[in-house]
Amino acid sequence: MAAAYALGARAVTTGRYAWARAYTTVSAADALRAQAEVGSNKDLDPRGVDYALFETPTPEYVRQSRMAPPVSTRPAAVETMRRVLKEGQYAAAMHLFAQLRELRTPLAEPLVEYAHAARWCVATQRADNVVPLLERVPIEAAHSATAVHQVAQALLLLARDATMTGTAEQAILVAAERGFVQALPRALTELYHGPLGGTPRGEALWRELVPRLRAAGVSEAGLAALFSRIVRAQVRARHTPLHETLPSTSAAPVAFALDAQTRALVQRRVSDEARWPLLPPEDQARFARHAEAHDLLRMRSVLLGAAARGFVPPLEQLATLLVAAAEHTHIPHSEPRCSTGAFLRPLRRRLQAYPGLWETALLRAREKAGDWRGALRLWQMRFVPSPLVCDALIEARLGAPDAALGAPRTYAATVARQSARRPATQRAVRARLVPTAYALATALRALVQACGRDAALLAQAYGALVAHARAGVPVRAACFEAFVPALSRLDPQRFVHTMPSDRSPTLWTIWQDMRACGVEPRATTCTLFLQALARARGRRAWRAAATLLRAMESGNTLPAATPHTYRGVLHVLQRLRPGARLYK
Repeated sequence: MAAAYALGARAVTTGRYAWARAYTTVSAADALRAQAEVGSNKDLDPRGVDYALFETPTPEYVRQSRMAPPVSTRPAAVETMRRVLKEGQYAAAMHLFAQLRELRTPLAEPLVEYAHAARWCVATQRADNVVPLLERVPIEAAHSATAVHQVAQALLLLARDATMTGTAEQAILVAAERGFVQALPRALTELYHGPLGGTPRGEALWRELVPRLRAAGVSEAGLAALFSRIVRAQVRARHTPLHETLPSTSAAPVAFALDAQTRALVQRRVSDEARWPLLPPEDQARFARHAEAHDLLRMRSVLLGAAARGFVPPLEQLATLLVAAAEHTHIPHSEPRCSTGAFLRPLRRRLQAYPGLWETALLRAREKAGDWRGALRLWQMRFVPSPLVCDALIEARLGAPDAALGAPRTYAATVARQSARRPATQRAVRARLVPTAYALATALRALVQACGRDAALLAQAYGALVAHARAGVPVRAACFEAFVPALSRLDPQRFVHTMPSDRSPTLWTIWQDMRACGVEPRATTCTLFLQALARARGRRAWRAAATLLRAMESGNTLPAATPHTYRGVLHVLQRLRPGARLYK
């Protein structure tokens, strides 16, 4: 028995040594690979072998492992969108997003990467995709600082673009629903400081926003702080604030109490408006004398002194200074030599307390100098577009071959060239001003100058004004007055004819359109009508002028005649008879 046991032990030992001798000529990695190919389970270590200890992965294996989609329970479309967005390929992601939406492929699962894509879409002028992307951002992403920053930047860029105001309103409402409360204040401040300030749309947006913010968990104190911030933005831009237009009801109020800072700002603004009178008559006389002498230094000194004492410089006098300064690149007779930009900078800084005053005066200066190209470019870049001013006609006139820049050695042309060199994206996101009635009338006068003596273009511009005015857009008499001198000079006899004309408007059609739009004529309107009748040189025109003047003198149905009325009529008569004299 012992012998048999020894014999068996020797056989087992011999077999083990034979196995070792059989594999001594190969490496350990080859042995492990051979066992894997034949399906052997005879590992050296029963716990398994780490193959990475014996050989490094090949480049092909690494590439395949990176390209292989990870195992996920998400739908294939959602997983593909997540992978492309995570890699930063936003253009390809938007193309895929459009295709999936066209195929009605469900993208129900939210992704935080959509917040980054929304900001990229705004920055690349693809704002149509912003709202659908924000709707797919998860609610829990509102607690991520990175996601909140991306959404805040997207909303701010939308709010700064005056052409995307409607999209900005929708995006703000969606962001409030998703819980991005911290991303709203800056965008709301930009909107209520600009296009929505003091408008019914701004009030409607706030009414829709308050219930969504309450549903998102915002406290009443947080709503009051946001409300005060919006009111401060409106007050600084001289809009009617929300706390004066919104009713305060007991059930779910939308108007909140103002904080101390906002109340102080409102009171200071009211006192400032009462304390800001126009330029005194003696300063106006001094400015007129310096303007006749073309003394730019003293003209600026008068306006600077008046602004320092709390007086508001009149727009016409400020525009007169800008017209005279824009003719030079350097101020004449200045020691040391001073550029026009440096010369005007102190006055511009002083007038920053009056929002929009400098831009409106600059628009008037361009129009007053006959530079309709510069005026229309300034209108496009710095003011919120108005339907009363035909944008298509502006684009057509500015795109004409004769719409080049002005004289190369003037300050106005230098500013225009510098503005043209700015990137389009930088100009698009620049905050714009809500135009006043004065700025709107000035833009219309510049557009009339651009039309020249083309009756068809003048009729097109006037038709756009009347169409939108009849639709309910607020309009003033100055907007209609912009067309009277040009149409009268184009054909004096036809303009005062009583028969209606389909080719271009006449004096009587303008009068009827003003009444249909609910616009009452003022003394300037009647003065322009009198000038047109005097320019026609006919017995019937003279009788109509005398009847109109008697109606103004009576003061019952028309505004009373002023000394400027007679001065305007005599000015036209003197031009018709160059040898005539005027006596005061």
